[in-house]
Amino acid sequence: MKLLLAACFALFLGFSGVAHAEGTGMRSMQNLKIVLSKLKETTSYIKEIGEMKSMGMPEREVNRLKDALGLKIKQLTDDAIYAIHNL
Repeated sequence: MKLLLAACFALFLGFSGVAHAEGTGMRSMQNLKIVLSKLKETTSYIKEIGEMKSMGMPEREVNRLKDALGLKIKQLTDDAIYAIHNL
């Protein structure tokens, strides 16, 4: 039933391979924008973590946060590279 509805919907819209490729490209571009936005936001936390030490947070905890943030930045960087390759 779902397949039949999808086929009817595609025929109704005049679905073509070109339209699909454009849609895929648009999704890839949107995905890249989201990943880059998250990466920018995450990198802004580096300064805040440095300020936490001056506010009295133990150095061990600050280092744990820095390590976790570094791993998250690496993950988002890898995601951005993957999204770029998909364009």
